[in-house]
Amino acid sequence: MWRHLARSGSWAALDSLSAAAFAFFFFVLTARVLTPVQFGIATLALSIVQIIQPLVDSLFHDAIVQKDKISREDVTTATTFCLLWSVALALVLWLLAPLIAAAFAIPELAVVIPPLGISLLCSGASAVTAALARREMQFRDLALRTICGRVVGVAIGLWMAWAGYGIWAVVAQATSTAMVSAFLLIAMAGLPVGRIHRDRLLPLLKFALPTAGTQFLLFANTRVV
Repeated sequence: MWRHLARSGSWAALDSLSAAAFAFFFFVLTARVLTPVQFGIATLALSIVQIIQPLVDSLFHDAIVQKDKISREDVTTATTFCLLWSVALALVLWLLAPLIAAAFAIPELAVVIPPLGISLLCSGASAVTAALARREMQFRDLALRTICGRVVGVAIGLWMAWAGYGIWAVVAQATSTAMVSAFLLIAMAGLPVGRIHRDRLLPLLKFALPTAGTQFLLFANTRVV
């Protein structure tokens, strides 16, 4: 039992460490290729999207992990709602992009921000699957799939940076990482979408909203500063 917990903890730590390591590696290298203006616009756009990301990633995570018994209806309800919620957030982000660009007086943000909404859609499709994997302590499977996504994303982003695509290298890195990770997670457990059961949704939301809101505030605080 303790050996299994230790292995699970090691994979969870590796997952978190790889996220920081790949991000540091990618931005150190791209900072040497992109101009300071391009780099600033790209990281600003990415930070704006990452402020919203926990509203999808963390929405049902704790609710699913802590629930004593979870039914098929719980899973399909959470997955479908999370996917629809991510579509709504991506649409809002797309509509607000011109206003955000005007607020920062950076016209390029209006073009760069909407494609980054793809990462929200990917999270919406895979967030519940990831939470279920953590519930079942499948940290190894989860880590391997997310790390593969990061490797592919960094490779694509660096190639585009050296090929002269500028800001779009950062967009490609973020979106391709999210897409590959989501694809591998869905390939592992499927995409259990279906009917949203109101009697299942309300208890999930009752637990999820405060915890997701807390995660959003904690994460947004660092990005806003």
